[in-house]
Amino acid sequence: MSFNPKLIPLALAAFLVAVGLFLWINRAPAPDTTMPVQETVPSVTAPIVPQALESELITQPAVAAEPSLDNPVHWEDVDQLPRAVYRVRPEYPDAMRDEGDHVTVRVRLTIDTAGLVARVEVLDSPGAAFDGPAIEAARQFLFEPATRNGTPIPFAVETNLDFNPLR
Repeated sequence: MSFNPKLIPLALAAFLVAVGLFLWINRAPAPDTTMPVQETVPSVTAPIVPQALESELITQPAVAAEPSLDNPVHWEDVDQLPRAVYRVRPEYPDAMRDEGDHVTVRVRLTIDTAGLVARVEVLDSPGAAFDGPAIEAARQFLFEPATRNGTPIPFAVETNLDFNPLR
C-alpha cells in the first residue's frame, strides 16, 4: 500500500466533519429546547411526559437536619432528582419590550413533596421589571418530586428563565 499525498486534504476534511458532528451531538441544549412549554396548566387526566432538568440543576449545600421546605437536601442524598413535567414561559414585560433584548433571570425553586413550587427566589436578574413575571411563571411549574429512600422530599434547584421579546 502506497501513501498518496493527494488524499491528505480529503482525510483532514473527513476528520473535521467527524469532530464537528461529535461537538454538535454533545452540545448543551438551549433552555427553550430542554422541555416543551405549555401555555395552560394541564388537566389532572392529561398525560404528562417528564423531561429531565438535570443538566440545569444546581443544588443547595448539604444539610444535616431532616428535609423540609426551609431545609431541602443536597443532590447526593437523593435517589431521584426532581424532574420538570410542566414549564411556563415567562411573559416579557410590556414596558421593556421596546428595548427588545433577550434576557435571563436565574431563580432558585424550592419544590415540595407534591412536586409543586413552594418558593421562588430571584438570584440574578437584569432588572425588577423581570422579577415579577419570572416568579409568576416559576410558580406554575410542576415537577416529579425528588425522592430519598423512595419517599418524596423537598428539594431546591436553580434554573434560568429566558425572556424573549419576540414571543
